[in-house]
This record gives sequence, C-alpha cells and structure tokens, in this order.
Amino acid sequence: MAKNARGPGGHVNAGPPEEISVAPDGNSSTPNTNNRRSPSTAVEWALLYANGMGWHVFPAPRGEKKSHKSAERSNGRRWGATADAAEIKRDFRRWPLANVGIPTGKANGIFDVEVDTVQGHEVDGAANLKALEDQNAHYQLP
Repeated sequence: MAKNARGPGGHVNAGPPEEISVAPDGNSSTPNTNNRRSPSTAVEWALLYANGMGWHVFPAPRGEKKSHKSAERSNGRRWGATADAAEIKRDFRRWPLANVGIPTGKANGIFDVEVDTVQGHEVDGAANLKALEDQNAHYQLP
C-alpha cells in the first residue's frame, strides 16, 4: 500500500526512498554511505524514481490531482507519464514548480488505498475497510 495517496486521481506523491541516491546531473547511483545525499528538487526526485526504481512519473500541478501533460499529447501514456530521463528533464524545465506524480496500477505496479475520515468526508473509511477485511478474512491488506 502506498503512503501519501492522492485520491481518485490515480497517482501518489511518494516520499523519499532510502536505498538510492541521485547525482545533481540526474544520474542515479547505488548508495554510498560516505557520500549520501537526498535529492533536493522535484526533477531530481523524478529522476530518482524513474532511474532508480523504474517508475513512470509526470509533472503534477501543485495542489491538484492531475498532470500538466495529457495522454493525447503523450502517445496515449496515462497522465503523460514517462521513465525517460531526457523527457523528465524537459518536463520539469517547462513546469519547474510541479510536484512529482506517480501513476498507480499497472504502469508502476503500485497499489494504493485512500481511506477517508469522518472529519474530512463524513465517512469512516477505516471502519469500512476493516469490515471488508473481516468479511474477507482470507485476504488481508498489508
């Protein structure tokens, strides 16, 4: 289950992976415990996810559940997501304030569940999820 789920938009804004570092030029590398640093810009994070984890990413407008790109203009790719480093660099030059969007589902092999709260949506999503798990004891979510 992915953390920081972004809802019905079908993507997440993921947190930092701990096992991969990325150089300022966007090249990923294996960890070096003597010289480890975390990415500091959205494009560095996007390149880390693409190069280091093999995920497709896209530039997402801040505070919105969509992509700056479209499938129509991206050869049918959902959200316009890509793992191509050159395209990622171009995208984040064009939209330098974008967040990194990560499609869930088949594209990246990520499954996420959004659980609404009574405070935010007047629905107890956690209780509903627990009831579903109880009804299906043979299948428990991690």
